[in-house]
Amino acid sequence: MNEEMEIDLLEMGHIILKRKWIIIYVTLFSTMISALISFFVIKPVYESKVSIVIGKEEARIFYEDKYTNGDVTMYQKLVKTYAEIAQSNTVLQKTADNLDGYTMKDIRSFITVSPKANTEILEIKVKNNNRTDAMLIANELTRNFTVEANRVLPAGELNILDKAAIPDVPVSPNRKLNIAIAFLLGAMISIGIVFLLEYMDTKVRTEEEIEKYLDIPVLVSIPNQNGMVVWEK
Repeated sequence: MNEEMEIDLLEMGHIILKRKWIIIYVTLFSTMISALISFFVIKPVYESKVSIVIGKEEARIFYEDKYTNGDVTMYQKLVKTYAEIAQSNTVLQKTADNLDGYTMKDIRSFITVSPKANTEILEIKVKNNNRTDAMLIANELTRNFTVEANRVLPAGELNILDKAAIPDVPVSPNRKLNIAIAFLLGAMISIGIVFLLEYMDTKVRTEEEIEKYLDIPVLVSIPNQNGMVVWEK
């Protein structure tokens, strides 16, 4: 059993080495294409975010008589309501009106509003191809949200924990990951091509293959014009 597995592995290694240039060329080609697309075709996307804490009004210090466990639970649930207000048409339209070149539909496609689990923190994330616009949209949306939230549901105090800033690096594309994936896919595809070509190849080229496939000894070999012995099944 082990000998058969060893022989199979040796044959597979021989097949791969015999057509190694196919593997090298296909792998390099796929890797280069991925690198070119990642660096020169796909536009970088930048993300800027704002963190907002929603708490009990005028509760500056955690005291039992000012901030109870019931208050914590209530405001954690209230964060979800505020998340819906931040994504409302009213807030989005006001944001679009104060920014040139963007519609309400555009703003909606840029933003992600999500409460952080088991906290009273609301995160507003904005993705855009322009790093400065990502920051401007995040700050403008936050300003309109706080105004609208205080008007519609003045149940808590909204405090900005982290303001939006101009992002230094894009969040996508992940160029290193794309290139690594292309390298692995290229290697796998090229190895598959090599074994497919080997399966489709019906020529017998060596005396060893004659003895292996026909189970008969080779008595004589006749070289062809190229100095190679070619046997046909």
